[in-house]
Amino acid sequence: LERLVPYTKWLGSHSKMAYRWLSKPRCVFEVDLNTYGTADVPPLEKTMHSLSIEANGRAHAVVARWVAWGALENRSLSLDAESEYLGRGLTWPSYVQALVAQSQPPGSLEPISVQNGESWQLEVAVRQGTGKVTGAAGPEFSFKLLGTAAGNSDLGGDTEL
Repeated sequence: LERLVPYTKWLGSHSKMAYRWLSKPRCVFEVDLNTYGTADVPPLEKTMHSLSIEANGRAHAVVARWVAWGALENRSLSLDAESEYLGRGLTWPSYVQALVAQSQPPGSLEPISVQNGESWQLEVAVRQGTGKVTGAAGPEFSFKLLGTAAGNSDLGGDTEL
């Protein structure tokens, strides 16, 4: 079982690591933590998301992270890895899954080349309740980068969280 690897302080607003987003970060799953665990949920839910590439570059990883809002109807109050509160960058990790270009040998970390204007497909699987694989609290996530809408085949970005 592969898992996303947590990098707590390396991708927050206080990071010294040089990185840039090739696709605009966006929400792929929402959960109301005030009611989580009180309602029946499907054990496994899979959704497809299109990632619009906004800059030419080499994609090294899929990055996932939490954002908490005070209320869904008012997203101006939030805590996340980019918050000014230093503790968030240290205790709310970003999870990183390395991506590997097609036809690379095992152990290779050759990134994937992407071009501005491309659209890549990302499969997001959410496991809850009886569908969970680990004993971690809250939902578990699995991400799989499937390639471009033009038909690139499955890439080495399958992971479990």
